[in-house]
Amino acid sequence: LKLGESQFNQMKNQFLGNILSRASPRSRRVERIGRRIASVSKQEDYDWEFVVFERAEPNAFCLPGGKIGVFTGMLELVDNDDELAAVLAHEVGHAVARHSAEQLSKMFI
Repeated sequence: LKLGESQFNQMKNQFLGNILSRASPRSRRVERIGRRIASVSKQEDYDWEFVVFERAEPNAFCLPGGKIGVFTGMLELVDNDDELAAVLAHEVGHAVARHSAEQLSKMFI
């Protein structure tokens, strides 16, 4: 979990100036929907964090420990909250299954 937090902080530093404010409507939307999905994940040890990065690429990602990033390009593609929920549920599913932790550990072998 610490590795995910460290990697996420590095990414946020890398995108400094290109992260939407937590008070922005798009960030609040991602946070609201993401937290609702994460609340049923039964991962009490995760410190869920949802961040929106200003980037045209239509993508979202997760890092270990419930660190989830969404690019604004993805927000341009989703037509409604249900579609955004599907994207976020996909990322929460990766976090719960610890897929990103597996990938990171393979990088160090």
